[in-house]
Amino acid sequence: MVIENDSIKLRNVVSGRYSLHYSQFPEALEDFCRILEEKNLTPTGTLFYSLNNVPADEQMAVEVFAAVEENYVPENDIFSFHSYFTVKNMIMTYYSGNIERRTEWAYAELLQFLEENELEMASPFFHFFRGDLNFQYVELKVGVQ
Repeated sequence: MVIENDSIKLRNVVSGRYSLHYSQFPEALEDFCRILEEKNLTPTGTLFYSLNNVPADEQMAVEVFAAVEENYVPENDIFSFHSYFTVKNMIMTYYSGNIERRTEWAYAELLQFLEENELEMASPFFHFFRGDLNFQYVELKVGVQ
């Protein structure tokens, strides 16, 4: 099911870019969390990431994001800081279970919706990790025009 008129609206967001083989993605998330801790940054919500390329040869270009309590983080070669992070006019779907297979299905669902409604992508795909210890799921969002 595709949900329309969604958005991302967050304050005080840090992000880090990674280019990697898709199998290394868990290590990139661990690295990002380790750096947050080293920099004494306090996450206020869930981690999310954007997929910034079509993964040719299984190589991914991703940007990992976290909203933090701190209202200023000096930019450096590791992190970028966004006092406001907003993406409007998005469509979204969500999924759980076999993440690899369900992610492909969710991409196909959103791309089909774009085509059927003559819309164009206006942002990369954003993946939000949601849930609790008992039930985890992923929200997949993309900006449209």
